[in-house]
Amino acid sequence: MQRLLLPLAIALFITGPLMAQPIGRAAPDTTHVGAECLLGMSIQEWGALGLTAAQIEQVQAIQTECKTDCVALKQNTATGPAMSRAALEKHQERIGRILTKEQYDKWIVWCKERLGHT
Repeated sequence: MQRLLLPLAIALFITGPLMAQPIGRAAPDTTHVGAECLLGMSIQEWGALGLTAAQIEQVQAIQTECKTDCVALKQNTATGPAMSRAALEKHQERIGRILTKEQYDKWIVWCKERLGHT
C-alpha cells in the first residue's frame, strides 16, 4: 500500500499546480525558465517588466523560497534532477499567478533572450 501512495503523492505534487489555472486569464506560457532566470532577476529587472512594488515584493519572497528549496535539494543527495525541476516549476507557476499575462509573457521573452534561447 505504501509503495502505491508515494508515487501518487509525487504525481499530485508535480501535476497539481498545472491543473489549477486562474479564472479569466489565459494559461501562461509553460516554458521552463530555469534557475538562472528565476533566481537571477533583480528588483530593477522586475520593475523594467512593469511590475508594481507589491508584485516585486511578492516575487522576491518566491525567489527567497526557491533559493531555500534549491539549497535543501542540493544537500539531499537522494533527490534527482526531476525534483529540482519540479521545485523550479512550482515557483515559476507561483510567479505566473502574481504577474499579469502581459508581464508574464515579457518575462518569458526576457528569460529566453537572456539565456540565448531566441
